[in-house]
Amino acid sequence: MKQKETFEQKVKKAGSYKNYWTDQARLNLVGATIVKVEYMPQEEIDDMMWQRSPLCILLKRKNGTLKLGRPKKVKVEDSNEVVNK
Repeated sequence: MKQKETFEQKVKKAGSYKNYWTDQARLNLVGATIVKVEYMPQEEIDDMMWQRSPLCILLKRKNGTLKLGRPKKVKVEDSNEVVNK
């Protein structure tokens, strides 16, 4: 069984942290459409023991899949889909 590549291995493969995160941004953002923008609900903020709410952005990628900028499941009213990060 092949071991899952660690984060450190992925960064080394990319050449630097900057290259790794630039590649990740490019893969997830270029060509994507913003479907929904909202602040994280208070319940989730409390669960994570944060003091402030981050802005959460739901993206629809070119291949039709959805990418959520927060860790909980949500229902997207427009498409009736449940999405995971």
